Amino acid sequence: MSKKKRHTSPPRFHRMKRAARLSNAQAWLPKYDGKNVVRGYQKRYGVDLLCAIAELQMLNVHLDPIYIERVHTTVKNQIVRKATKKKATSPDAMLEADTVFVYIAPLHNAVRSFHQFTNAGPFVPVNHTAKAGKCC
Repeated sequence: MSKKKRHTSPPRFHRMKRAARLSNAQAWLPKYDGKNVVRGYQKRYGVDLLCAIAELQMLNVHLDPIYIERVHTTVKNQIVRKATKKKATSPDAMLEADTVFVYIAPLHNAVRSFHQFTNAGPFVPVNHTAKAGKCC
């Protein structure tokens, strides 16, 4: 028994160039029974909303001018939102956001300064491995 053939490429409608999409869409449009032809065209042919609107207008499909304007403003807002989000997450922006730097001194300096202020004598580090042949 042979193995099933797997399709590794995207669907045929997503691989079409504009001329092929336009000629194919002429036959597809009369069969389409959905409520939003722009979204249907976008999903079927794998194009963005602006491209779907442009190609449907080339096919003389009547689209509401208010809907077209809303789509244009939505796409512009999405581009601006992505740019600001990308700018906010960039390493340069994160460095600019952190203006407070705190230096944490190593522990041995803190112990040494504690002994100097308490007059407990000079700081002498303890060698723990020098105990009667035993290791920690």
